[in-house]
Amino acid sequence: MSPIDAQRVLVPVDFLASDSNAAVELATTLMKVTGGDLSLLHVLAPMGSMSGIVPGARDEQDLALLRENARETLELWAQSLRAQGIERVSVHVEVGQPVERILDHARAEGIELIVMGTHGRTGLRRLLIGSVAEMILRHAACRVVVVRTPPSGPGSQT
Repeated sequence: MSPIDAQRVLVPVDFLASDSNAAVELATTLMKVTGGDLSLLHVLAPMGSMSGIVPGARDEQDLALLRENARETLELWAQSLRAQGIERVSVHVEVGQPVERILDHARAEGIELIVMGTHGRTGLRRLLIGSVAEMILRHAACRVVVVRTPPSGPGSQT
């Protein structure tokens, strides 16, 4: 199966405009061809690998508010996609480690293709921060397309 044949596509979004927009635009183009199902997923990630604390959430009530805000943002995006003719769009918000949640979601939903943006970090920043896109590429059971937007401006560093 080629990526263009995928009927069930997942786009993990982190709300960083250039990275997520590029991935959603590519997935939208594919969905206009296939008429398949498009899932938008945002993962609220704990600050540290051992921490259960999501940035901005002091308690369960704050976490619920963050989830609702993320869901509303995704739903606005989904409405825009529906206006462009992408009828089957679903939105999902999960809490946990992004790589784990993305892979679990893809398995559970029978996703055939993951389209995701990347920050394109290199060197020490990538080593320290890690690369969600790289881990998804290594461990996903389906095809993965990674979209990288070039840094803006002369001398931009990633």
